[in-house]
Amino acid sequence: MKKYSIHSILIVILLFFFFGSCFGNGDVSRDKFINDIEYYTNVINEAHAEPYRMISKHRFEKKVEELKYHVRSLKSDKIPINDCYFFLQELTALIQDGHTRINFPFQNLEDSDLLLPFELKVIDEKVFIIKKLEENQVPLFSEILKINHTPIRTLMLESYKLFNSSLKHGKWSLFEFSFQLFLPTYFDLPSPWIVTYKSDSQIREAEVKGIAVSQYLATFQIDTQYRESSFIVDGEVIPILDIPSFAHGNEREYRNFIDTFFEKHKKANYLVIDLRKNLGGNGTWGYYLMDYLTDSPYRIIESFDFKVSDIFRDSQYSNKAGDKLKEAKNGTYLPIDTVEIRSPHRKASKFRGSVFLLTSQYTFSAGVVMAAIFKFNKMGTVIGQETFGKEKFCSDPIKLKLPHTKLEVSFPLAIYTLPGNNPDRGVIPDILTVHSIEDYQNHKDKELDKVRELIKEKSTRRK
Repeated sequence: MKKYSIHSILIVILLFFFFGSCFGNGDVSRDKFINDIEYYTNVINEAHAEPYRMISKHRFEKKVEELKYHVRSLKSDKIPINDCYFFLQELTALIQDGHTRINFPFQNLEDSDLLLPFELKVIDEKVFIIKKLEENQVPLFSEILKINHTPIRTLMLESYKLFNSSLKHGKWSLFEFSFQLFLPTYFDLPSPWIVTYKSDSQIREAEVKGIAVSQYLATFQIDTQYRESSFIVDGEVIPILDIPSFAHGNEREYRNFIDTFFEKHKKANYLVIDLRKNLGGNGTWGYYLMDYLTDSPYRIIESFDFKVSDIFRDSQYSNKAGDKLKEAKNGTYLPIDTVEIRSPHRKASKFRGSVFLLTSQYTFSAGVVMAAIFKFNKMGTVIGQETFGKEKFCSDPIKLKLPHTKLEVSFPLAIYTLPGNNPDRGVIPDILTVHSIEDYQNHKDKELDKVRELIKEKSTRRK
């Protein structure tokens, strides 16, 4: 079976997770697009849980007026749907919330919209090639300096206007898997490209031809299956529980897997839980897993509030409010009666050893929920990178289609505050790992290497 890197799998998962896919057709008139802008703005004001946490309402509304003025000044009355997407995504990105986005209309891409045939990795604002999707003259692990003689950093900073994250590493992650798409569309730089790159301290140029979108996506395998594996330290087998999603299959199958795993490994001295690829799903799945790590009640939430609106009343989440919703006024916030302190289940196969939880700059949503609760309740050691998602975030998103462009928009209805001390940051690991391009070149796993090191230190102290 062909093996795929973590980064390869994440490219496609993240591409669809953050940009989605929707159905639009051709183009729309200026007036109809302005109508969609106004419709979308009203929806954000009415139903979005907290749109003005990172930006003032005045600045957002000013951007709306600037956008409408720009649309009215366009020479053509017909606006391509792809252009509508970018106009609206720039507006949406100002909210800086990972669950607030416009889904990209992939079906409107032209056959000529060839994509850059590289997987990219951003390290300290530098852009490296970590995989080539088609053979060309640019060496693997080269640093890209320019595209068509425009500095890559200039293109990166321009891309930031489209990214719905206020965290620098979040923007880097979004750049890694969207730049290939944005180069021919947002930047209007079609294939082939003159790529200026640095390799072995030498700066060179090469012409690079793009690949079709279908070819690009076919290169990767989307894999959300939870699994177990292991590695050996000084003759001791260390089990690894890899959970790339809290949404794979159904809950009964997931619980059976977790039950079986802990029954099998309950006597192990160490355990690794890997959330580096986890983009979310059902947060209660994480609770069930953590119940195996403690006998004591533990805090799972600080607050959970829905913004009351007609959209919320008609949503699948309205049942969380119960009868209180009937008396609630639109525009107010309704605290959801939820258990702040969770009593773990009483399974016999509780894990008594040391636990290491791995996170990355891609860990998001329900993955962050588990990481934050795990760290706050001191269930073990968190190793890796600061998560993409924050400790306080907007959750429970819904999707709507705009009337004329038919672009699909996603926005959250609730404010979810996790236990922790950094509401405007991701979960910060106890031990931070830093990756270099040489680590990718040498296939190093910095997080597991650190786990090995810590286990060896403990073994030495015991002796």
